[in-house]
Amino acid sequence: KSCGCLQRECIKDNLCLVAGTSVTKLERMKNRTISTNTSGHTGVYRQKKTGKWVAQIGFRNKRYYLGTYEKKEDAIQARKCGERMHEDFLDWYYSVYLSEKAEN
Repeated sequence: KSCGCLQRECIKDNLCLVAGTSVTKLERMKNRTISTNTSGHTGVYRQKKTGKWVAQIGFRNKRYYLGTYEKKEDAIQARKCGERMHEDFLDWYYSVYLSEKAEN
């Protein structure tokens, strides 16, 4: 039996961490919404006090605030713009990183 260390190591190995970012998680989260999400869009939520919509995104262990908006659609659009960070990283990973790794 294990205290959980072996499981953590296995998970870490399967995450495919590159430059502090999990390629596996980015791929998995592309078209997935967390079950507790009430807006229907990942990274978009409504502030209870103000009733305004907030957009945010996480990347390389940091949370980026993308703005507060009156309309939910505007927050969703801001989030989609923020997702370009993820897309750019994945493009780099598949086109540059993997080819350089294969050469070595």
